[in-house]
Amino acid sequence: MASPSTSCRAAAHRGTCYATLAFVLLVLLLAQTVTVTAQEYPRDDPSQFQPNLPDPSTFGGSFYSDRCPRPIGPDGNDRGCRCIRVRDYDDLRGAVRRMDDNECKCFEPFAVVKGPNEPPIEMDDMRDVTVMCQQFGSCQIQGPGTHFVVGGDESAVTLAGFRLMGASEGAIVVREDAGIDRRRTTGEQVFCDMELVG
Repeated sequence: MASPSTSCRAAAHRGTCYATLAFVLLVLLLAQTVTVTAQEYPRDDPSQFQPNLPDPSTFGGSFYSDRCPRPIGPDGNDRGCRCIRVRDYDDLRGAVRRMDDNECKCFEPFAVVKGPNEPPIEMDDMRDVTVMCQQFGSCQIQGPGTHFVVGGDESAVTLAGFRLMGASEGAIVVREDAGIDRRRTTGEQVFCDMELVG
């Protein structure tokens, strides 16, 4: 079997070949630092977007994680989340910034607009926090730039059930330092049932 570089040299469309290899390497690199997750339970509305994910054994990532929260039901959920209402993007940003370590915060359904000059929701050194939508897919942020930034060497963040629209610089940015100190945290950044719409 020819090596990838030999195959690319022989290919009629070298640019496409090298671009594909670069994409595969990027995906494998990201799989080492970010745990991508898919839903583990049936949705109420099967017509909603469900990602077609590859076999985890071939990708190198973890697609089913015990860190994914269940949606909030009449009796709450497995994380003791309390659901709150937000009025606008700034209110949402403030509610997330005020979170303590080991806290779960859930948001009632909302649709907010992030202005072009508004900063992203920064989640620095937040240990074992869960930020989730009460009804997965019903919490929508629309606007340019980046919506969430996760960083800090002690961070371990779970985001679940948000719909992020119109991000022009990556809806979620996970910095290189995110979760590198695993003495006090799992170091995993987990994204469950997130819908990213260009």
